[in-house]
Amino acid sequence: MADVRLAERFVIPEEAIREVVRSVPEVLGCHHIRTRGSNDFIFLDLHLWMDRDMRLDQAHRLSHVVKDRLMARFPQIKDAIIHIEPPPRENGPGSDPE
Repeated sequence: MADVRLAERFVIPEEAIREVVRSVPEVLGCHHIRTRGSNDFIFLDLHLWMDRDMRLDQAHRLSHVVKDRLMARFPQIKDAIIHIEPPPRENGPGSDPE
């Protein structure tokens, strides 16, 4: 049986993930970033803020752009679950919700 140990810290630094997310101009920000797994086999879960007036199909396409960029930058990510949501009410388009 393989020895599988889960990391007890962020496997990928949050700021490194935010940097990749910010590389997609239409994405307003992210939060609730969670990484789990071992150092070379990581599962990522995060919430993306998209303009509340954006069409669902466009937001869905952009979430795949973010996922593809994250998995290209961090090949140890084996899967990423991305939740799409509007930014908090106090942050509208053009503001930095992070």
